[in-house]
Amino acid sequence: MHMNGSAWLFPLAATVPGDMLAKCHQALPRPPFENIMYYSCVTALIFCLVCVLACAYLEGDRAIACAIRQQFAIPRHVFDLNNLNKTSSLRKWELVEQIFFEFVFSNSF
Repeated sequence: MHMNGSAWLFPLAATVPGDMLAKCHQALPRPPFENIMYYSCVTALIFCLVCVLACAYLEGDRAIACAIRQQFAIPRHVFDLNNLNKTSSLRKWELVEQIFFEFVFSNSF
């Protein structure tokens, strides 16, 4: 039946007893692309797994190489103010004061 150019819809709700669900499920036809979709998804997941394993191997190899390189590297001396001797710092300040006083008194009138 058609009314105003559109078809009438009569939605139906049905209940199926639990023991009949298996028979209804077996009676439904499977879509023709189901096997293709299944195997393509499995192939894509296996490819992703291989990629993750390769990345993990390369990252582990890089971490081990960096650790070995740091173990046998010559330690770099970083400038640390806590390691300065007080006597050497006092000598440096004495030199700074001496240069300052020479500059001030040499430019005085």
